[in-house]
This record gives sequence, C-alpha cells and structure tokens, in this order.
Amino acid sequence: MQAVQNHGKVSLDQYVGELSRRTAMASDGDLAALVMTEEIKALDQRTEQSLRDVRLTGLARDVISKRLASLRQEQARLRTETKGKDDERRVSKLPSEELAPLQITVNYETGRLEQSSGGELLEGVKDGPGAGEHQVNASVLDSEIRRLEGQQQALDTEREVRMIDLNNMMSKRSNMIQWLSNLTKKRSDTQAGIINNLR
Repeated sequence: MQAVQNHGKVSLDQYVGELSRRTAMASDGDLAALVMTEEIKALDQRTEQSLRDVRLTGLARDVISKRLASLRQEQARLRTETKGKDDERRVSKLPSEELAPLQITVNYETGRLEQSSGGELLEGVKDGPGAGEHQVNASVLDSEIRRLEGQQQALDTEREVRMIDLNNMMSKRSNMIQWLSNLTKKRSDTQAGIINNLR
C-alpha cells in the first residue's frame, strides 16, 4: 500500500504491470548478454585462426624471400666472375638444395607450412668439375627467380586479403563488446529503477 501512496495517482494494477514489464526487460537483457557473450567467444576463435593464417602466409613468404636473395646474389656473382665466358663455364657453389625447385604450400587446415626442396636439380643445372660445384646456365636461374617472384607476389596478395578479414573481425569484436557494455549498463539502470520503485 505504501508503494501505491508513493506513486500518487498510479493504480496498483498499473504499478504491477510496469514492474512486470521492467522485470521482463531485465530478463531479456540477461538472455541477450548471454547470446552476445557466446558470439564473442566464437569470434575470438575465428580471429585466432585468422591470425595464425596470416602468420603462416608471412612465414612462407620469408622462406621464398631467403631463397630469392641467395639466387640473386649467386646470379650477380656469376655474371661478374664469368663475364664474356660461355655459359657452360658458369660454376656455382650453392648447395644442391638451393639449386633445386623450391615448393612451398601453406596448409591452412592443419596450420602447417609444407616445404620441399631437394632431389632433382633445376632443369639445366649439371654437376660441376669439382665437389659441390654445379654448372649453371644463366637463363635457368633467371627462370627460377621469376617463378619464385610470382609465388611471392601471390603470397603478398593472399596475406593482404587475410589481413583485411582479420581487421574486420577485430573491428566487429570491438563493436560487439561495446554493445554488450551498453546493454549491461542499461540492464543495471533498469534494475536500479525497479528497486527504487519498490521503496
């Protein structure tokens, strides 16, 4: 009865109805907060996966960059030291594995970087006169360098696309957390209003 007196002309039925409505709002807020929390957890898992994929792509690019640097350096050395000489006299002392086709595969499902290098030498590379030496035709290195540059460019594009996806997910997560914070505050204000009305 005290509650009715505190609300002047508001009838008991109106007061109970308003109280029920606000209680339902608070309950709906609890459910919405729970759903949003689960959505954030799921998004966190996808973000972690995306971050791993970006790192894998970067690692693959680093491997190719290292091989490219080695081949370019060797190409420059051969051109300098064998200037004016026949291609057959171009002798490289690069390890066999660096004169074999480099194959890099990023397995996003397993989260592994699969690399193969070794076995068959690049086409046109022959055993050299000395141990650990190989006769290398200049065009062979040029061809392999161009092939690896193409792979590197493809990985750059792939990484850029995955970075955009990652940034979008992080932005979405930030918005979801802000929404959850606003909902929590609104729910708290509603509960405070219910308590004040009961006094």
